[in-house]
Amino acid sequence: MLLISILLGLIPLAGIGWIFVSGTLTTVDGLFESLIMLSLSGVFFLNVFWELQDRGLFGKSKTGPSSKPPPPTRANLECGGLLALRLEGAPLLRQPALA
Repeated sequence: MLLISILLGLIPLAGIGWIFVSGTLTTVDGLFESLIMLSLSGVFFLNVFWELQDRGLFGKSKTGPSSKPPPPTRANLECGGLLALRLEGAPLLRQPALA
């Protein structure tokens, strides 16, 4: 997928080069074609960036110091298996008891 994205990002840039060489860059059609091709290249190269970032080759990697989830706590078990949202320092909200 990475090579396909690189190829599909380079093809519009070659089209912009052709528009420049043929001398139609200063026409309205040439300007709008160039903007569309730059947008297409940007989308495909953004996909390349995200793919490289997922692989850990560029930018920040997704794996942090603690990559495994925390163990279940009492608050998680009290909700019948559902995870409870608890902000740090906030009291735990409890469901009212049924009478």
